[in-house]
Amino acid sequence: MDDLRLKPAQRPRAPAWKLGDDYDVICEGKKVGRIRHYNRSGEEANPWFWGIDAPGLKPVHGEVRTLDEAKAAFRRAWQAAEPSATMRPD
Repeated sequence: MDDLRLKPAQRPRAPAWKLGDDYDVICEGKKVGRIRHYNRSGEEANPWFWGIDAPGLKPVHGEVRTLDEAKAAFRRAWQAAEPSATMRPD
């Protein structure tokens, strides 16, 4: 597994998430995680969720302030599990 990319969600997956703020993380054609923005009422300190849910890997997740931080956190966690992994933004 040597590259990751974000694939925008094709439809809203929950009432609080809208298209454009919800992504699958894809590696070698398979979904290995998700990055999404919370669109809830009120101020969220860390509105971006990221999570790895790849078969054979321990699930790991977190919340951060920006999409770029979510991509970076996902990349670090992925590389800890798969040392050769890299990430392409699109």
